[in-house]
Amino acid sequence: MCLSILESVLLDKDIVYLSCDDDIYPVRFAKVYGGTEEKGTAGYRKAIGDIQSLRKDSAHDRLWFFDECTKTLRLMGKDAGNDLWNALLTGFLKTGGSVRMVMHGKTATAMGIPSGYSEQAKSEVLMLGALWARQAGEDYQGTGKYPSGQYQMLEATGGSYEPTTETFTLPDWLLFAKGSGSRPKPCYVHSMLALFPELDKRIPQSQPDSGAVDPASLGIWDGENPSTKTPDQESDLEDYINLLERIARSIREQCDASDSGHITVRAAAQCLSSDVRDEHYPHMREYCIQLGRMYPAQFLVFSGRVGEDRVAFKKSPQFDAGAISRLDPSAVS
Repeated sequence: MCLSILESVLLDKDIVYLSCDDDIYPVRFAKVYGGTEEKGTAGYRKAIGDIQSLRKDSAHDRLWFFDECTKTLRLMGKDAGNDLWNALLTGFLKTGGSVRMVMHGKTATAMGIPSGYSEQAKSEVLMLGALWARQAGEDYQGTGKYPSGQYQMLEATGGSYEPTTETFTLPDWLLFAKGSGSRPKPCYVHSMLALFPELDKRIPQSQPDSGAVDPASLGIWDGENPSTKTPDQESDLEDYINLLERIARSIREQCDASDSGHITVRAAAQCLSSDVRDEHYPHMREYCIQLGRMYPAQFLVFSGRVGEDRVAFKKSPQFDAGAISRLDPSAVS
């Protein structure tokens, strides 16, 4: 989904989303077929027909996202899988359209690829295998099965797709926004929607775009109510994230060099040039809180002895959660 959002933004493509489930991201899709098995399978049939009728260069502005593809095609029967792959592997590349498919299985048969197209699929279909959190070595207990953000390139070997040594990982900083549900966790897709709010269907399209970065309006602040003044009225969100990364490096370096593993939030501004430092001082607490959301395993904001705001680097050898808890019991659970 992250790749689809990027392609939609950078190449101005409308996303048609199809699924037999009701777990749908709040993306502003051009069209959604899903919510129930009946709606999902009906949407698949329509999309297959639409793709079959495409002409050369007629779909440069379109992207189809087939979610829960394996499950839906099984519900529809073998002919549906044959029809879909036949449409995708007989001239679809010439239309300029894009297709993303979420499938389960490691063989061409499990993914419904007809035997006559297995060789063609090797050269025209890019397969990525998502590593689950357990496979990636993350803390899995009590979390349920969920992707880790790490992916492996798959290579066709006979009738199966095997992992190669080529991998890529989504960056940690793309986990600054949380998903929905009773136990929301940092989510790559929700963070992408914060970066590209024009694709977030929860934000009214009529909302004016001043070009300024307002973290609260983008949902980055996750329910808090900080100052609505942006870091730099002329910057965009990329500049804002770059600013946070500079401050994060400053915090890590200063905390590692300190005796306590924490510093005042104002001290974190030392990485900024003197001509802009005064402008950012009033926002340093907000910046540090945001870093704590982007990197919850690294940063913690708390109140010191005389009530000054401080930020700790949790991975510093000097970090002492017990000492911080005595200073500010609410900061450390």
